[in-house]
Amino acid sequence: MINYADVKQILEDSIGGGSIGAHGAFWRSLTRDQFVQSRIFGQQLIVLTSANTFDPVNSALMQAIEGRPPFDGSRWRRMPAGRPPIPPTSIQRIREWIIMGCPA
Repeated sequence: MINYADVKQILEDSIGGGSIGAHGAFWRSLTRDQFVQSRIFGQQLIVLTSANTFDPVNSALMQAIEGRPPFDGSRWRRMPAGRPPIPPTSIQRIREWIIMGCPA
């Protein structure tokens, strides 16, 4: 089962442990609860539905790493910008984490 530490490691691996531009490696200092509640440039990182479930389709994290609007170049670049895309298997693991309720 994937947990928050695994998600952070996937994000860390995606930038090679370095630093990144505008929003920085924001996940490094956030608890799981802070991460789930975060907004980056006005975009809700993880969307909580009215049914109290997490929604990977509309969560900015998934949109960004999958290169879906507005992270398709129409407004912002796919994340991690300027680096290779996160591997599909890792993207799927993050999707599963969100579906499972973002376990700590």
